[in-house]
Amino acid sequence: MATNLVVDVGGLSYWKLYSVANKEHVKSYGQTKETLLALENESGFKTWQHEFVMQIFEWISQYNPDKLTLACDGNKLWRKDIYPEYKANRKAQKATIPINWNLFYATRDKLCLFLGEMLPIKTMLIDSAEADDVVAIITKRTDDKILAFSEDHDWYQLFQYNNYSQYKLKTGEEVIGVDPKMVLNMKILTGDRGDNIPNIRPKMGEVSARKALVEC
Repeated sequence: MATNLVVDVGGLSYWKLYSVANKEHVKSYGQTKETLLALENESGFKTWQHEFVMQIFEWISQYNPDKLTLACDGNKLWRKDIYPEYKANRKAQKATIPINWNLFYATRDKLCLFLGEMLPIKTMLIDSAEADDVVAIITKRTDDKILAFSEDHDWYQLFQYNNYSQYKLKTGEEVIGVDPKMVLNMKILTGDRGDNIPNIRPKMGEVSARKALVEC
């Protein structure tokens, strides 16, 4: 069975972006943070792009996969056609952070496409589709052993497939003991604040939801 290492590009890029931004010596280069974090610079400073690529190479060295897939978020997500308020809260949150997000996203997409052209890496960047869709389709429609690297709990639903395993981005720790049916039922009842999806009824939090599921 071939092994396909699937990377959550959104999760990895945000991790490396914020990691670089939080370093105290960032300010010493005389550049605005948005430029420093999104573009290469002449000083040779290790930008988030460098950290992003080096992390991928580290996983390749550690797991020696037969395939490597970069699962990206496309534009004009299909979920927004069904529910226009999907992730609407994130724009306001990002507005409080001094980063040129349009520049960051454009740079990230360009980097992933470049890696797909220059290396034996499959970059999946598809309009209307999210990384969640990419990893789901790959898992469902292949016999490959999937090694997914993501902090996204939505991906936990894929544990229903025997060829799926997931690892945390920052620690490399394998996620174990997950009940995918319970994860889905909890999402339905409690909603998802990160995606701006409300709970099924007022005051339906995690404790109430678990109690309801046990009783049912």
